[in-house]
Amino acid sequence: MIWLYIDTGSTDKVAELPRNIFWLVLPSLSFFLLLPILLKKGVGFGASFGISTAVMIGFYLGMMFCLKKFGIQ
Repeated sequence: MIWLYIDTGSTDKVAELPRNIFWLVLPSLSFFLLLPILLKKGVGFGASFGISTAVMIGFYLGMMFCLKKFGIQ
């Protein structure tokens, strides 16, 4: 964030960056929650990774839809 402020001098852009990062980190948490659950249930690594990734992508698409619906760009 320091580099953004140095480059732009804009506190508005600095304030916007962590807010946007926050909203985009939330869907990725589904991957980190689901992967160990699947592995502990005996699902193979490749399948667990693929399923977790697919679920995460679904959450990202859902998050993008919700953010657009509420006018958050």
